[in-house]
Amino acid sequence: MNLEILAVRALKGDKENEIEDAFCYLYEKYCKLVYTCIFAIVKDSRDAEELTNDTFVKVFNHREQLCEEKNFKYYIITVAKNISIDFLKKKQLDIVLDEEYVYNCIQTKDHRELMDIKKAILEYVPQLETEIILSHIIFGETFQEIATYYNLSIHTIKSKYFRAMKKLQREMRDNLGQS
Repeated sequence: MNLEILAVRALKGDKENEIEDAFCYLYEKYCKLVYTCIFAIVKDSRDAEELTNDTFVKVFNHREQLCEEKNFKYYIITVAKNISIDFLKKKQLDIVLDEEYVYNCIQTKDHRELMDIKKAILEYVPQLETEIILSHIIFGETFQEIATYYNLSIHTIKSKYFRAMKKLQREMRDNLGQS
């Protein structure tokens, strides 16, 4: 059995020494990854260190809600991302989500092309569906990986993907017919 699953199971248990060992194992395994993800958002090493600790405290405090079958890595990264965004909101900093700003900051041709594709798809389908399409087609992620990342069922992800693709095809055909 996977050590991570055993650690999550122990973390959810009631034996204090097993809980401590499981927490230490998961902390050692993911603290650098969590710190890196948080630092990419908050851009400050002290804040990233504090938020990394906050992430693990939050996971520990809600350990009974953990699901052994789900990927712990995606779960903790999602918690870290949300804590970072909440932190920035509390500091009243603007989170730059403007596509044009991001587009102008990106230097490589591949990234510009990806942004152009994303922008074109966003004209026809919502943000989540666009991200699902790009994750599956461009980055080759499976529906299961995408479902795990967004904490949605695989059925929901597939449904959103296929509906969005049909809408995208229909809209693009309509636009090509009008040209």
